[in-house]
Amino acid sequence: MGADLPRIPLSRPIVKRYLAKYKELALPTFPYLHLPSYDIDEATRNLVFGGLKACPQHVGKQPLRHLSQFLFLHLLMFGASYDQQPDTALELYIESGRQLQAEIARQKLGTTNRRTVAIVQALLLRAAFGFGLCSGSVEFERSSMSHLCSAASLVNEMNLASTAGRPGREASEDDTSNIQWLCWVNDEERRRTIFTALGITSSAHFILDDAPSVDINAIDLYLPCHEALWEAQSAAEWHRRLPRFTHSKVPGFQEQLEKLFRSEERPTSEQQTPPQSAYQQDSSVTASIEPCTSEFGCLVLVCALNQLASKDYSAEIEVQYALDKSQPSSRSKLLGALVVWQSLWESFPRGSIPPSQQKLLTGCLPYLDHIHLLLRTNISCTKEALREREYDQLGQLESFCPILSDHNSRDELLGAATYAIDTLETTFKIIIGKHPNPLAAAIPHSVAVIMFHAVHIICNWILLSPGAAWTPATWSASSDTYGEDCVLQKCCNLVARYCASKGRGLYLDKCLGLKEASKLALHLLRLCAAIFDGMSEWGSFREMAKSFHVRAGSLEKFQQH
Repeated sequence: MGADLPRIPLSRPIVKRYLAKYKELALPTFPYLHLPSYDIDEATRNLVFGGLKACPQHVGKQPLRHLSQFLFLHLLMFGASYDQQPDTALELYIESGRQLQAEIARQKLGTTNRRTVAIVQALLLRAAFGFGLCSGSVEFERSSMSHLCSAASLVNEMNLASTAGRPGREASEDDTSNIQWLCWVNDEERRRTIFTALGITSSAHFILDDAPSVDINAIDLYLPCHEALWEAQSAAEWHRRLPRFTHSKVPGFQEQLEKLFRSEERPTSEQQTPPQSAYQQDSSVTASIEPCTSEFGCLVLVCALNQLASKDYSAEIEVQYALDKSQPSSRSKLLGALVVWQSLWESFPRGSIPPSQQKLLTGCLPYLDHIHLLLRTNISCTKEALREREYDQLGQLESFCPILSDHNSRDELLGAATYAIDTLETTFKIIIGKHPNPLAAAIPHSVAVIMFHAVHIICNWILLSPGAAWTPATWSASSDTYGEDCVLQKCCNLVARYCASKGRGLYLDKCLGLKEASKLALHLLRLCAAIFDGMSEWGSFREMAKSFHVRAGSLEKFQQH
């Protein structure tokens, strides 16, 4: 391999740094690779790039799992990206892809083993790299979609999602060897890989209507174990922690998902409050499902709900617990399931858990937000604009006018705008506003895509509903939290706070006309474009920023006429 790519600047310290970057910034999003149980020293020794000296082998150490070189290179590829080494990341992308293809060719058709799972893991890494960290090219994204389709096909067609053992089911406190620990890790890692495939394919629906999907009906697995058990760094540490979890029930995926839809404790449509994001909503609903699932399990469930909503939210939910047409609509069932899921999410003690578990809980929010936006308005136009790089259509008001052809559509757009502004407020509160320089805040890719949709939804509402009795000067903190005045005021507040004096002239005593409305939308677009430009080293952020700039340019031309 060293003869093939001597130009890749890898050394032992660089390998260590890239791996640390992957562990810090990529792995916590979906913790499905169990790095402590892999023989990293062996994997590093096998990399014979120029300048990389062999690591000394530790004599007498407990056996660890072999880390395939093609998978190791994918981890380093991610690490190089996060280390701001795009050229090295691209070289690793090319070489890891070559080795992955060779591994696929070596696998016997129809066999299912740990190397098959490793292939799925590598495909998921390639898909995520192309969508979130690539140069923003359409070619990269289409290649990533191909990898994602392959990963989903392997999961669906090779029975990878069949039942695996319950964590700790046959655990013995007397056996402190690595063997039992490594067998448990293999089973748990396979489970987590399948659920990660579900999560990444589900997130692909944020930007693609026709993204591939993992067959939810075929998943016959327990949900992931508690993170404290998964994060044990050695067999001895795992055995010490095991008694805390041996007798805990790890709920099954199908069982928990079904309970989300069949709960009798869900409020009726008349009792439901106006839409608000999870951080702003105090739910009084008590979850009827067990709160003993892990934070990762909570994430898995909302990923499944997002896939169901994305597949066909206007028709019957085509799964085993779908209801017939005499029952409430799919939309209302999904919204009800979200209420029950959110009560589970809120049952976790967010203020006193380790950062890795906190990241899993916050990682749930983009999926929750996407479902709410998807069920309240049509976001296919923004998805298509991003996919095809045709941003001019976002600045053409006439392309959006048909959705306001009747009163119900107008109310639906207001509901979507209400949820969208709450989503933006939440993002600014927990990510952007806490940074010393808000325009330089690091925003997770999934959060950024939801921001992208939210900004365009708010702009649609601002521009398509001028003169609708907006009186923002009369709004106060004691006013209703739902309605046109509130949405407008919250939007003005964001612009005023983060654009200095630019937003202050938007507080008006009269109804806004189209000119004034376009000014507010223009400032919002420029603000979010500046934030995304701060992340322009990632191509996908650059493209989303471009959509804001193009639409803002159209509004500037409108104001000049």
